[in-house]
Amino acid sequence: MSSASTVFKSTPTIQEYDWGRVGGTNKVTQFAAASVIPGFAIDDARPYTEIRISANPSLIGQKMIDHFGAADGNLPFLFKVLSISKAQRTAAPTTARHLQRYNPNRKPEMAFALTPFLALCGFRPLPEIALHLQATAELAALIPPQILDKFLLLPVTNASQNVTTSPGSDPMDP
Repeated sequence: MSSASTVFKSTPTIQEYDWGRVGGTNKVTQFAAASVIPGFAIDDARPYTEIRISANPSLIGQKMIDHFGAADGNLPFLFKVLSISKAQRTAAPTTARHLQRYNPNRKPEMAFALTPFLALCGFRPLPEIALHLQATAELAALIPPQILDKFLLLPVTNASQNVTTSPGSDPMDP
């Protein structure tokens, strides 16, 4: 059997955060129940946020550790299914040092919606983004000039006078 077709048995873990869907009507609880996780029972009052295959050696087994060279507990991937009930603010690392502290074992990420899902919602209004681009040269420098120029010429940017900040406040704070 080639390594490309090798299947490994692993035991996923469940994470509960307040932003997860409550009860047993979501994909996390459905997959958890189907996975026969020891000690797992659906509680309709608890939020089930994610089910994942972590790098915990006791959960992934020696065959998977050997195959992926994960003796240090780091797999080259992190498989997880999320069940989200409310939006969350993202916290992206801002410096190389922060990136190492934030996630020293970065892996490629892909997302697939298993059910209807809205993503990347709640950005600042376009006029406010335009105001920040006009006021912050370092931010504007990150966007190719031809794209920036077109964006700043959009009619919606004329409403930027409606964006206000109090004296001394940081306009980039939410």
